[in-house]
Amino acid sequence: MANNAVDHIATATVSGAYTSTINFDLSSVTVSDYRFFRVQGQIKSNWTNTPSRGNGHDFILQKFNDDATTSNYSWCGLLTDQSGTGSNFQSYLTDSGNGQRFGRVPSKGKTYNTTSDCWAIMESYITVTDTNYETTGQTKLMSSGSHISDGFNSGSYDGAFSLGGFWWNNTAVLTKITYDLVNSYFTAESKLSLYGFKNTA
Repeated sequence: MANNAVDHIATATVSGAYTSTINFDLSSVTVSDYRFFRVQGQIKSNWTNTPSRGNGHDFILQKFNDDATTSNYSWCGLLTDQSGTGSNFQSYLTDSGNGQRFGRVPSKGKTYNTTSDCWAIMESYITVTDTNYETTGQTKLMSSGSHISDGFNSGSYDGAFSLGGFWWNNTAVLTKITYDLVNSYFTAESKLSLYGFKNTA
């Protein structure tokens, strides 16, 4: 009989002024019991720059096992602006020592925004077996995120939707997932939940 159960493993909620990182510790979890993990939730940033066109966002970072080796990470995919007219295929940079950029959250530095407006929806699928891939020793994810316009015109990439693939080029067993922001911190009401999807028996 197939076992397709989903386990809620942990939820991280930011309730104070800010939190620098969100960590999910998997050291006590038998990772091989799962086909993949899903992390989903909403993120708010306290990035207070006064943005210009194309610069009204902060980047969301993801890192595995505290691995700070830049060459071990890569992300590429599609990014479209809020009007759907400015889509392109691109790669996100890694942030040395902090992980891979793979999504965006808008700045609250634009007066058009209020603190409650500046949020991003994030969802990541992290494969922990290589059953469906030719290359072994890589953890992969699909990520998507969207957020509201930050007050620029329809050509701005700061109200964007992105979808892509993420590679972690490491053969180690996954023991920790860390989220961070490039320029700022997670503020109150940021919330991420980690779920594990069981292997089929």
